[in-house]
Amino acid sequence: MNRRGRKRAAAALLPTGVRGWLRLRPDTRESLAGEVEEEIALHLELRVRELMSRGIPEEAARDEAKRRFGEIQRARLVLLRAATERERRMSLREWLAGWAQDFRYSGRALSRERLLALVIVLTL
Repeated sequence: MNRRGRKRAAAALLPTGVRGWLRLRPDTRESLAGEVEEEIALHLELRVRELMSRGIPEEAARDEAKRRFGEIQRARLVLLRAATERERRMSLREWLAGWAQDFRYSGRALSRERLLALVIVLTL
């Protein structure tokens, strides 16, 4: 196992909150691909169950569900692109929220220490 693989394995052992505190992000591309595969499998399985409840044999229901679903590879790409974009937006929001929280904390701290705030403003 290479160095990068060992770092990922070590990061995976940490609880999610600790990974976030240390700013260790999971490999999102791989985890998003797994989520997309689960989503597609769920939709296909639900359609198979629906068709089986109508009296269609399982194998025929599975074939019909795949036919109705359409191109699985194309759907996989579309869903992965949408999930990647969602993840990017969420990380941007987290980054902006972190900055806003830092500014609020600084403002509260400086409002308690008015002399220090005056010195900082005069220095700037």
